[in-house]
Amino acid sequence: DLVLTDWQMAEMDGLELAAAIRDISPDTQILLMTGAVTSELDSAVKSLGLAGWVEKPFTPTYILNAVEQLLN
Repeated sequence: DLVLTDWQMAEMDGLELAAAIRDISPDTQILLMTGAVTSELDSAVKSLGLAGWVEKPFTPTYILNAVEQLLN
């Protein structure tokens, strides 16, 4: 399983969502999308054991390749 989510959202951020997903499905791969890569994001991705992040803007081919790598 794979969740692809944005980092910045209205009700909660992607890291809060990732933590909630980890609680119910620890093996799910989680990939964050962001328009601004920061050291805070990088540290949080590592500490939560997420699959990683992709920086916007990205091409459809780029995101497809990232997803395929995670699922294979």
